Amino acid sequence: MTPAADTPLMAQWRRLKEQVGDAWLFFRLGDFYELFGEDAEQAAPVLEVQLTSRDGQTPMCGVPYHALDVYVQRALAAGRSVAIAEQLEDPRTTRGLVERGVVRWVTPGTFVPEEGEAPGPVAALVRQGGRVGLAALWLAEGRAVAEEFHGPRAAEQAVRLLDRIGPAECLVPGRSHGEGLWRGPLVERPELFGGQAGRRLAEALGRRLEDAGLDQARMAQQALWAVLRYAEATQGRPPSHVTRLARGPVAGVLDVDRRVARQLDVIGTGGPTVIGWLDCTVTPMGGRLLRQWVETPSGDPAVIRRRQDAVAAWLAAPAARRRLRAALARVGDVERRVARLALGFGQPRDLARLAEAVGRAEEVARIVEAEGAAASPPFGCPDLSAVAARLAAIRPDAGGAWDEGHLLVAGADPEADRLRRLVEDRRAALADLEQRLREETGVRHLKVGYHRTLGYYVEVPRSQRERVPEGWRLKQALATADRWRADVLEQLAAEIAGAETEWLAREERVARDVLAAVVGAAAALADWAEWLAWLDVVASWAEVAEVRRLVRPEIGGDRWELEAVRHPLVELAVPHYVPSSLAWDPEVKTAIITGPNMAGKSTFMRAVAVNAWLAHVGSFVAATRWRMPLLDGIYTRIGADDDLVRGQSTFMVEMADMADILRRAGGRSLVVLDELGRGTSTFDGMAIAWAVVEHLARGLEPARRPWTLFATHYQELTQLAEQGGILPLAVDATEVDGALVFLHEVRPGRASRSFGVAVAARAGLPRPVILRAERLLREWEKTGRPAPPPDREQTRWWEPDPLLESLVDDLRRLDVNALTPLDALGWLAEWQRRMRR
Repeated sequence: MTPAADTPLMAQWRRLKEQVGDAWLFFRLGDFYELFGEDAEQAAPVLEVQLTSRDGQTPMCGVPYHALDVYVQRALAAGRSVAIAEQLEDPRTTRGLVERGVVRWVTPGTFVPEEGEAPGPVAALVRQGGRVGLAALWLAEGRAVAEEFHGPRAAEQAVRLLDRIGPAECLVPGRSHGEGLWRGPLVERPELFGGQAGRRLAEALGRRLEDAGLDQARMAQQALWAVLRYAEATQGRPPSHVTRLARGPVAGVLDVDRRVARQLDVIGTGGPTVIGWLDCTVTPMGGRLLRQWVETPSGDPAVIRRRQDAVAAWLAAPAARRRLRAALARVGDVERRVARLALGFGQPRDLARLAEAVGRAEEVARIVEAEGAAASPPFGCPDLSAVAARLAAIRPDAGGAWDEGHLLVAGADPEADRLRRLVEDRRAALADLEQRLREETGVRHLKVGYHRTLGYYVEVPRSQRERVPEGWRLKQALATADRWRADVLEQLAAEIAGAETEWLAREERVARDVLAAVVGAAAALADWAEWLAWLDVVASWAEVAEVRRLVRPEIGGDRWELEAVRHPLVELAVPHYVPSSLAWDPEVKTAIITGPNMAGKSTFMRAVAVNAWLAHVGSFVAATRWRMPLLDGIYTRIGADDDLVRGQSTFMVEMADMADILRRAGGRSLVVLDELGRGTSTFDGMAIAWAVVEHLARGLEPARRPWTLFATHYQELTQLAEQGGILPLAVDATEVDGALVFLHEVRPGRASRSFGVAVAARAGLPRPVILRAERLLREWEKTGRPAPPPDREQTRWWEPDPLLESLVDDLRRLDVNALTPLDALGWLAEWQRRMRR
């Protein structure tokens, strides 16, 4: 279709499409958002809607306006941004083409869905010389963080914080600012940075900038200004609901990263996770805060202790906890409602749900107050009485449109009540008119109806058309009836339309006044949402502690005293979990754990690391007693990884991770290493493992030596323990009636043997392979290497199985015809016994 052939509507669409470039334009047309041209061709399969055409020429597809979020999510998941073009005039009162305009853009970092979680925050990154500024904005939650780094490790620290934040998109003034720092999507927007950011932020945020400690952080201010301007540019208005600002989670937070969190199953994309195990929250805000706390475990004893006190208080008050959780479950997502309303695309039902939530504020406050200070958040509950009084005007069943009425409860506004009664009176008059017209015309089945296009009409069956009075005018002919205009009806319809227009306008005006009050109280509502989320998390952890038999950990001192430690996830999957204990002194901070595969070495180390993580989050832990020092970081190297994109092998990635751990770990860190060196040859791997253990245990100054758990199959490494300074631990196994039995419990000492061949047999390797492995193992243990056969041409790479040969001989000699059933059973039982040995 050429521009010359455009209808006025398509010319309007084309003009808006030129503004939005590659974004898919969702063009409001009545009850649908329509996409045209290439947008429609690309979007139809992604949005899973039918591709049609307009006038047989222009491709088009559409989605219903009330399901917009669903289709926007699909577009974002496909890597596309979306521009929303709304009707800026009321089609009912506009003659000709309705004016439309792009009111907002939706990008991965600025999506605020009505339900569910947003993809992630939008971040901004800027660097100059040795300084790096970083900020992130969670638009759906109304909060932002910013941080500034400087010095030789500035880039490394920025990458670590970015990794922890996990932004959906990252703004940069130019690609050079983000290259080498962030491997995710970069959005170049140089116009958003600079421009006297500090002064403008101070005007926009007031004292919040100073309270967050960012008033002197110039690079962080640039990044923060960029994300706020980006939000304003995409949403069409300033993000006034963003009232919570903090400095980035660096100081007072354990040094952990997403790689460690994934290796310990704290987070994950599939399968059970620690967050899932720990999350029993009943509000969306609580679920988000729980994830935030777990992903950034605290290194501040006061913060940890405050959370533990609250968990203990709610654990000790099960009845009050049940009442609290029941009340919280009816609150909903306060943060999300406020964000949508403040950004201008909220709906009356958002006000209704917010009204219901605020209506429960006093109930929640009473329950919390009765349990005392220990059960309460460390900050006060804001006074919501003023905004609650305004929200009380909104009907609980208010719908999805501002101009369709039924928004206010009776008595909320006398003028709206008067106009509504007038409309109801006029509609009642329609029923009276219908009855009067039936009597006057003698048409029993005459009826008065309404159509959005035709307006009000009188419908008369075609068979009684001769009874229609003179002066009525035909409006529409149907197959079995005709619809007519009548002066008396049109006069009443005009009165109804006038009254209804006034009523709808009045209700919308009052409801939007309530909306303005909500936006004005955004800061107080955000504080209240945070207060509720805090309670939800600690009450959730009390619930989990009761159900999972968790204990309050003690953090402090310089010694580990762990009794009956369990892995939170593994014990759910293992019917008879065997817990382990550990006493660990600061004089010997490196422990080497030996034992066969499948015996529980990795499970024990992970259990220690995961519970240490939980202890620093403020949760209770899976043990009967837990005492540990305060940590500053948790570092792990568990499992096998490779990086095909960067062309790095498993061993290369392993060594790079190990180098990073040795650089970052200090005297208050926990290091967990599982089978280091297995990605290369045996002697290379053993040499590296030996050197790493020696370095951690003896090569560092005593104050810099981390707490280290090192699991290995290299029995030779236990020789290090004989020289002192290393604690030998073992998870052993034994053989009972020829069968391998894992003991699982960790104890001091070293494993008697590796049982590797026995584990292979248990895993189902063919018996000839097992026999050959046993012979090679005996030769290796005797000579240090497997002896080659004397004659290579006559080599048999398997050994005959004596038991199998004996069975074959027995079968050959067996006289089946002479066997009684009892003899046969006895023969089978004997061979079964011999096979089990």
